[in-house]
Amino acid sequence: SVSSDVIETILKNAPMSSEHFFVVPKIIE
Repeated sequence: SVSSDVIETILKNAPMSSEHFFVVPKIIE
């Protein structure tokens, strides 16, 4: 799905950024 692609891209681009881990659950919900 598009959301899965976005999440994967975020994690690949900034795996160490805690901010992105807060963004991901919002996308899933």
